[in-house]
Amino acid sequence: MRIYKLNEPNITAKYKEIVDRRLRNLEYIWKRGDIEEMWIAFKEVLHNSAKEVCGTIRSDNTRKQTAWWNKELKEQLEMKKTAWRKYLSLRTLEAHEEYKIQGKKVKKLVIKSKQMSRENFGNRMENARAGNQILFFRMLKKLKRDKKDITIEINDKQGRTLTEENDAHMERIF
Repeated sequence: MRIYKLNEPNITAKYKEIVDRRLRNLEYIWKRGDIEEMWIAFKEVLHNSAKEVCGTIRSDNTRKQTAWWNKELKEQLEMKKTAWRKYLSLRTLEAHEEYKIQGKKVKKLVIKSKQMSRENFGNRMENARAGNQILFFRMLKKLKRDKKDITIEINDKQGRTLTEENDAHMERIF
């Protein structure tokens, strides 16, 4: 669900109105006094109201895609493949040079696309930090989950790994 939409005042007002109306319709459940039935009804009212007001997101988690992949990159890669096939059929120096030039174009385009993707991610994180904190912490959680443990070794002049904090070399650093 797109619950971030509840930050907008008009959406919040509409949500409250729908929840109030639906809860008033469930008075017969409140009068019975069965706590389990009351909880299920309350939960369904909140969930269905949010679904109606905010809408849902359909996601296909089985097909992950990179954020930097785009149509232009796909076209350039197709041109590179075509240049490679041409080189394989002709086996000329010109065809090989054309393939190498196209390969360099694709590399530059990938680097540019990845850099733009990182900048967009940084901007989204900065905007989410203040406005949509749910999105911000969700992204942070994903980053922590994907992070690998990195160990850093400090070696002395002889190449031995320093392990103790009281080593002379460590004292000079810290």
